[in-house]
Amino acid sequence: MVSETANGSGGGTWQRFPVRRIEDLRNAVLGAELETMQLSGPPLRGSLAFSASRGIVISTGVIGGMVGLRGVLARDAVTLLLCLTPGHGSRLWLDTIRQGDTAAVLPDCEVDAIFSPRTAYVAVTLAQDRLRNEVTRSGQRIDPTAFACARSRGARVRPPQLEEVTRQVALIHRAAFHEVQPGFDRAVLALLLGQLASAETAAE
Repeated sequence: MVSETANGSGGGTWQRFPVRRIEDLRNAVLGAELETMQLSGPPLRGSLAFSASRGIVISTGVIGGMVGLRGVLARDAVTLLLCLTPGHGSRLWLDTIRQGDTAAVLPDCEVDAIFSPRTAYVAVTLAQDRLRNEVTRSGQRIDPTAFACARSRGARVRPPQLEEVTRQVALIHRAAFHEVQPGFDRAVLALLLGQLASAETAAE
């Protein structure tokens, strides 16, 4: 794939790749080991973008096609997921994906997803030790080891926070990297930690 690369306004480097073949989605989350399947529907298109800074990896995708993804997102790291816009019929672990849904996927855990046209997402991947440190720093009450692979759902992100993340991701996929908010990676991480803490508190 031909990529576009540039430094963001916060100093991080973004790489954006067009999606033209189903094989391109094997890396829907940077470093993932995914099996991909193109399902019936419109022709596949879209883009993927990645940035890594200070041990935090951001992956984001916009998908214009009907695809199935199955496999491990990371062998030795936790991945936090946020659905920005779910296409009609999109599913994660057989559950319907709603706008603003969040989830945590532990190392070596397998995901099973169907993404339909106009699906957009953002994912944050980081080592478990780093996640524990970030949890401690944030003051949130979360035990990362408490999440089961298929039950690691967080609270849904609501406007205006969801709208702002969606706006930032749209800039990335337009390759307007210099306009992306400084510290976007840490802002998304803090948001997802807050949603996961909210879900755990509600379950008590």
